[in-house]
Amino acid sequence: MELATLDFATRKEGIIVAGNSGTGKSHLAKALLLIGCQKNFRCRYVTATAMLRELFSGIADNTLEQKLKFFLSPEILLIDKELGDYLGDPVITAATVDRMIHHSIIINIEGPSWRLHESKQLNARD
Repeated sequence: MELATLDFATRKEGIIVAGNSGTGKSHLAKALLLIGCQKNFRCRYVTATAMLRELFSGIADNTLEQKLKFFLSPEILLIDKELGDYLGDPVITAATVDRMIHHSIIINIEGPSWRLHESKQLNARD
């Protein structure tokens, strides 16, 4: 419930939600983003794939600075899906994660996949 106050955003802290697939990470993050919109924060949602595609195209067409400002301008930026998978190089990934966690609250969600649970229930009916 404390996260729903969005005090982390006013303190300019990040939130990193980690955990296995299907544990509700995206659902939680999108709920916080919705609260941010309701409280008139400048919010942006982007998948890691789309953001990296934009940034790489900015290198190619010399608009990287403009595209970086686009992603850095919101007060709450939600980057959804496995960012580390797209960075490739383990050294770059480690450096990026190090910078991201420096001023971030880390939430690790443990438990079974909700999608797997629902699939098992659906298949048990047959």
